[in-house]
Amino acid sequence: MQQHATGAELTERRAGSDAVGQTGQVIRLARIACSAVMIATYSQSSPDAWAADPVMMLLLAHFALAIAGTLAVRRLWWLDPLLAPAETLLDFLAVSVALYATDALLGPFFVFGVPLFMSALLRWGWREAVIVATAFIAVYAAGGWIDWQQRGLAALDYGRLLARTGGFTVTVLVATWIGKHPRVIALSSPRIPPNDSDRTRTLLLELRRLAGAETVTLATVHDRSAVTIRSTDPAMDGMTAGFAPEQLLAITRRFLFQLDPPRKVIDRGWLFGRGALSRRVGAYEVLASLHARQALVVPISVQDVRGIVVVARRNGMSTDMLDLAPWIASQVSAAFLDDLRFRSVRREALMEARLRAAQDVHDTVVQDLAGTVFRLQALKSWITAGREAGSEIDRLSEDVRSAQTRVRDYIGRLRAPDDSTAPCDLLAEVEAASEMSSRTWGIACRTIGPPEPVPAPAWLGQELAMVVSEAASNAARHGEASELAFRLTVEAGEIELTIEDNGRGFPEVPGASAAPWSLNRRVLALGGTLTLHSSGRTRIVVNIPFEGQSDQA
Repeated sequence: MQQHATGAELTERRAGSDAVGQTGQVIRLARIACSAVMIATYSQSSPDAWAADPVMMLLLAHFALAIAGTLAVRRLWWLDPLLAPAETLLDFLAVSVALYATDALLGPFFVFGVPLFMSALLRWGWREAVIVATAFIAVYAAGGWIDWQQRGLAALDYGRLLARTGGFTVTVLVATWIGKHPRVIALSSPRIPPNDSDRTRTLLLELRRLAGAETVTLATVHDRSAVTIRSTDPAMDGMTAGFAPEQLLAITRRFLFQLDPPRKVIDRGWLFGRGALSRRVGAYEVLASLHARQALVVPISVQDVRGIVVVARRNGMSTDMLDLAPWIASQVSAAFLDDLRFRSVRREALMEARLRAAQDVHDTVVQDLAGTVFRLQALKSWITAGREAGSEIDRLSEDVRSAQTRVRDYIGRLRAPDDSTAPCDLLAEVEAASEMSSRTWGIACRTIGPPEPVPAPAWLGQELAMVVSEAASNAARHGEASELAFRLTVEAGEIELTIEDNGRGFPEVPGASAAPWSLNRRVLALGGTLTLHSSGRTRIVVNIPFEGQSDQA
């Protein structure tokens, strides 16, 4: 319940970042501002600029188209990759005409080459930016050559020519070096509690918050089997997929899409191809089944799990969301690996607990039942021989009730909080187990130990008691012993429990360990060792590390 409350809180902490990846719109707004400045600058440099001047007409047309493009892409986001190259070419044409219509070397229009270059760098990358910058410098140099042809060599202002081209080149080189790194939008890391019971849903809620999305859906296929769907939308979370796993596995590239009308923008990675527009949306059934009208699709692959993450937005769609894909893929992959490790650790802990419980049941319940059967067989012999069995039946009933109490206590310890650090007396635990084993198996058991109590954690006392019970069971059932002795010795840093009986010992099996597996496993789990001496009589020595009181028997 605690984790689910945390997940509910995450749904309310929306980042409101609907503007993640809005470079295209920023460039268009800057284009409108630069176009207005160019019109104002040209009107001041040319007295007849408003008298049917073709250059002014071109600049006004550029201004109008800049406004129209901004409004169109704001309404139809998928037009951005289609309009971007044409808009850049129109910018280049407008700046070039303004340069040639005025004094190319001395005029103010050279400065507009900087936003032209920066827009290409921000929108596409350093390669496209270098191409635009090189073309602009070539146009500017050509303008200087034309001035040289018209005015003569002496009229050229070489200082300004070199200053402008040199400064612009340095700016291009620095910006290109900075922009050469891969374009990746990195948001804050998702906050996933270490002991979260539903880590996948918490991750999706965090992605929704960080990306400012309407819904985030994860569809995965494990070993090409059935599709698993998790979503921040409760109506979709865990729903049955309406498509085959092969259809999901066919999606291998990141893209943006909208279903009505069908449009898809892929990141093709070519020159001036930040996004390529297509009127065909692949895997239409997959996307329609995930109830996303328009969204970013990110393929993921983690070990033997493959699938897609669908980040759906109602508003704020843009081609720059493609830059969000690597970050989303890395976060989902990391969360998947963490979840796999978490599940693996939990599975190992569960298996260890199950083995531990199985061993405890074997050494308590099974041994008690075996002892009861042993005594019932003896009781049958008594009755057959005509001996009085009433008192033995009473003792047997009392011992069965005691065994029932021990089982209830064991179940209670499993259900209750861990109290294993509570103190106990090791010698008392060994004596109680020895006495119970004597009654259960009908053999003489005696315990020898230190004169003073041996304080230790309760869990260690329980473990030693089970070692005593298991050893007595083996001696009576398999060794046919009639006497059994337990000697407890506590020395610095170690407990030694010596078990001796007068039975026939363990059989020698070549290449195998004669030590009883249940005893050996329990001692090894305590970090101790078990040594078996079996030559006529059986002698078992158990040594266990102990950081308690040091007493010598």
